[in-house]
Amino acid sequence: MAKRAPLLTMTPRKVAKRTDGSRLKSSLNNNDHITQHAPKSVSYIHLMCEQHELVLSNGIWTESFQPGTQALLGVESEQRDELFTIFPELRNETARNLYHSARISLKAWESRVAINAMVWL
Repeated sequence: MAKRAPLLTMTPRKVAKRTDGSRLKSSLNNNDHITQHAPKSVSYIHLMCEQHELVLSNGIWTESFQPGTQALLGVESEQRDELFTIFPELRNETARNLYHSARISLKAWESRVAINAMVWL
């Protein structure tokens, strides 16, 4: 297998893996490892598709930008204004909700219900 260049991600970043962990295990073989670095500067690129997608990034499954309300709160106002200029429909919460997650993702209230249910197991 050809050696891949390092995959740099911002923390926290969603990286998809199989639920049995096999994707993670296979990515750590052959002396590969995960390290944390503090770069001097960062150029950050959001990839936004017509719908939320899983994207193969240097051999690791990651997610495209999902422009939901919560994600837009995490973007600086200048970038948010630029997104609204390019995609004016994103100003409308109903339109933002049309960008369904490419994978199963619990809402905050669903997570609380699941955690509370686990306490009783």
